[in-house]
Amino acid sequence: MYKYLFLFICFTSFSQSGHRVKGKLIDSLNAEPLSFASIQIESKNQTGLKGQIADEKGLFELTNLRNDDYILKIQY
Repeated sequence: MYKYLFLFICFTSFSQSGHRVKGKLIDSLNAEPLSFASIQIESKNQTGLKGQIADEKGLFELTNLRNDDYILKIQY
């Protein structure tokens, strides 16, 4: 059986502290948050890598990102 993921992401930038990505991970089949899912973001040119674990509500936030193209990977 396949599980689908609904991902809400907000991209925000700050002039002094860099960019950030934050969002909420939700299972599209039952609308439950994906608690403690693993989030990984890496730049396309592979010069930077950051990771985090979502909280119990499926929320996450990655901060201090440079202006670049990124690949977002989520594992649950």
